[in-house]
Amino acid sequence: MACAGSPRSSTSSGGWRSRTRRSAWGEEGERRYASGRAHAAHTHHPSPPYSYTGGRTADAFLAHVKASIAADKAFARVAALDALAASHAAAPDAASAAKIKAAAGKMTGDAKAHGELYARYAAKGVEKGASFFAKEASRLERMLSSGAVGGARVKELAAKVSVLSAFAGEEAASE
Repeated sequence: MACAGSPRSSTSSGGWRSRTRRSAWGEEGERRYASGRAHAAHTHHPSPPYSYTGGRTADAFLAHVKASIAADKAFARVAALDALAASHAAAPDAASAAKIKAAAGKMTGDAKAHGELYARYAAKGVEKGASFFAKEASRLERMLSSGAVGGARVKELAAKVSVLSAFAGEEAASE
């Protein structure tokens, strides 16, 4: 039988380690540690590794990075709506907003979801004026660059910024 107060004592509350955990982390910390969730609760799970199979020179890698950035810029863009969006941004009116809404209604799949963004921004452009597109894009870009948003919200905001760039007349990269 172990001595009284030793970690293996039946009268002990778990030894000096559990007393230290209790005092340092409180009752919640002790429960997390005992259940094995102490580390898992604070572990960041990064995205899967990215496979780069291009050339091993700086120029080849730079070309790959530029192509990736261009592809990201085209995220959520619908080519059929880009021309309508650019002409609508120059002079936002209800007729061009209706054309965008009608064209977006004919889309299917992901293009339909992104087309709804085009229609929503076209209507807001009529309501708030031509300067709305630049102001909204800069506001969303500030939110993205702040790092305060995460997960699915980042994807949603990136899609909105991409669609707003169509109203600004920026060309989408070909994928």
